Amino acid sequence: MYSKIIDKNLIYKISLLILVIIFSMGHHKNNRSNIQETEKKNINSIPVNELLEEIRDTNKKKEIKKKNNTIPELTITEIDLVLQQLRNCFNPRAGAQIAGDEQVQIFTKVDRNANIIKETVKIISTNISKSNPYYDAITESAVATLYNPMCSQLKLPLEKYESWKDLKITIDYSWVN
Repeated sequence: MYSKIIDKNLIYKISLLILVIIFSMGHHKNNRSNIQETEKKNINSIPVNELLEEIRDTNKKKEIKKKNNTIPELTITEIDLVLQQLRNCFNPRAGAQIAGDEQVQIFTKVDRNANIIKETVKIISTNISKSNPYYDAITESAVATLYNPMCSQLKLPLEKYESWKDLKITIDYSWVN
């Protein structure tokens, strides 16, 4: 169970360190005087300080790796900035009758410079019935929002790329009203 958390090499080093400590304190079952000279030499030649330092370094590296694996989240202000940008890019198709409760959820991938990768834009869900005569006009308007040149590069913090590289955007037609 614990070998999944700590690598086996580290377990070996910790075990060695424990043995060194036990022998140096004289708490071994055998008397210290009964330990053979070769065993004394082998134990005394283990660099305890180096082992301790290596264990500390390994733990620090694991802590840093854990921190680095945490994906920074967008703040409400950052999300609002992108939503405002998308609202400015939204242009409903002529002739489409919009009630205001329509929603189209779109998935897209975004590159490291916050540019929408146009080939990845696709509708993943909507509350609009396909039998609605304006279905195509409404859903195309939503997709066109991301193709608008003013929105081809989103106003996203580049240092938080991992949190927005795969975007799900809901175009909420209440914007229109």
